[in-house]
Amino acid sequence: MNAGLTAEQRALVAPYDASMMDDMVAVDPAKVGRFAYNSAGFTSRKPSVSFDGTFAINYYFTSSFAPKNGMKLYYWTLADYNAADVLTAENATGSMDMTNLGGNQFWGQVDSIVEKNIDETVFVAAVYTYGNVECATGVLPYSVGGYCEAMITAEANAESQPMTPVCSGAAVYGYYAKQYFAKLYA
Repeated sequence: MNAGLTAEQRALVAPYDASMMDDMVAVDPAKVGRFAYNSAGFTSRKPSVSFDGTFAINYYFTSSFAPKNGMKLYYWTLADYNAADVLTAENATGSMDMTNLGGNQFWGQVDSIVEKNIDETVFVAAVYTYGNVECATGVLPYSVGGYCEAMITAEANAESQPMTPVCSGAAVYGYYAKQYFAKLYA
């Protein structure tokens, strides 16, 4: 992706400014509802983002037990999150069955992030059955912009910085895409 930037865009990547991105939104405990439960023996890995022609956020969950009927991932865009009084499966932006990777590890991917919302927070919850009870992980906020900022900050002090140009390019792309769509649909 970074290879496609123009000379002008490359100049913008070099003095990267984190203020280009929206701040990540914290989850409001009053909105969480039934998604607040987190069962013992359950862990989640920090989400990762894919840059393969489109933007997608990958979620990985591991449990010390085998969830009955697998796991389902629910997610909300920032607009849907703000519109909901309490988050429920019914008002989720979307959902998907998570793929079992073996060893009680599950993976799901949110890949419907449009350009104008690239730096906005996405909220997710994984739902599963434990015994005869439907449980959830709790709601996790995530932002591609926040991910890029964290990668750039972490790698700025490291000897090897393989992701910095890509993350910088993604942040610049997200910022200008947001500006473009705001003008286009004003």
